[in-house]
Amino acid sequence: DSIDDDDDDDDDDLDTPSIFSTFIKNRVQNIETSNTSIPPPQLKRQSSASMKRERDDESSTDEDTDSNLLKGNSRRERDDDDDDEDEDAQSDAVATPIVVPSSQIDKQDKNGGTKKRKRDDESTTDEDMYSNPILDRYRKERDDDDDDDDDSDSDSSKNSEDAKNNSGWMRGPYTVSRATADSLDILIKVVGDKSERFSNASPGTPLKFGGKFKVPILEGIQTEEVKNVVLLSTGVGVGPCIGAIEKALSEEYESNNFPPIKLIASYRKESEVAYTDHLNKLQDEHPKSFSWNSVVTSVDGRLSSSTENLEKFLNASSSETHYHLIGNGQMVSEFKEGLAKAGVSDERVTVESYFNHKAAIDNERVDRIAAHFAAKKVEQPELA
Repeated sequence: DSIDDDDDDDDDDLDTPSIFSTFIKNRVQNIETSNTSIPPPQLKRQSSASMKRERDDESSTDEDTDSNLLKGNSRRERDDDDDDEDEDAQSDAVATPIVVPSSQIDKQDKNGGTKKRKRDDESTTDEDMYSNPILDRYRKERDDDDDDDDDSDSDSSKNSEDAKNNSGWMRGPYTVSRATADSLDILIKVVGDKSERFSNASPGTPLKFGGKFKVPILEGIQTEEVKNVVLLSTGVGVGPCIGAIEKALSEEYESNNFPPIKLIASYRKESEVAYTDHLNKLQDEHPKSFSWNSVVTSVDGRLSSSTENLEKFLNASSSETHYHLIGNGQMVSEFKEGLAKAGVSDERVTVESYFNHKAAIDNERVDRIAAHFAAKKVEQPELA
């Protein structure tokens, strides 16, 4: 039987890196060692009839071509001395895509070799890995997304197991951005099964909530002892900061002379920057009480990656400022340790760590942070 050329799903597979069919054709080595790059639009499926090799000096065989395709077996070698057949084989190989499951696509090392990539939620096989120009684009796109997806991939099975053990409910911690007596807001980033279900939920979808329905950031600030408040967030950590800022700018807090607030919101990509219009509006309405900046690490680098960044965004006196660190656990740990080394007391540093809790800190960044804040420290005059 021939491969179904009219199968829409099979056709889509050729351009979809996450859905693959498995087949390996004769002369695959010709593609592996060739420098020829084959653009995806030229890829076409061949019927088994076109893949069968006919020889002028012998009759065709009953070889089951399709079976060999699907099992990934190479067809027997033909006469390598036959120049005409070598040209035909090269032509066939170039016209045929070499596709393997996404779980088995290898990641090339710096020496040009191959390394099997083991995914948490997929098993690996002993099938040979192939380094092929056709797959390079797929590998690059997948690897570019790995930083964002690793956590979601590893949590997928946990979420499924959690749902099984809790009558179909998927549980997870979310921090409230703002809350009233009748409603609450939550800012999420869609990175896995749970957050995707949350994001796609329609009105009427049942949800269960438990915990503290308030924004505790302001409670940890000793307003009578500081002249500035700095909120340093990464990713969705900006959500609770916005709730705290709105509350601090309300009449209730403004009447108590709440210190001016500066928000530094860090994101990986420009497309992730959230609440821009709302924050700009708050800044325009309260120019003496609130200011904010966004840092896009893919453009500006990490806040702690250079002295210039620290000087640009964090220039308040460290001896008169309360710091709230929220988001990526590595950022939280590095800034907390850097502030401590600079002599900032623990009472003036509050933290909320969302993920990356066990990440090793970068001592060079910690030292840079410490040196910056130590230079910003204003010595208090001694009492007579």
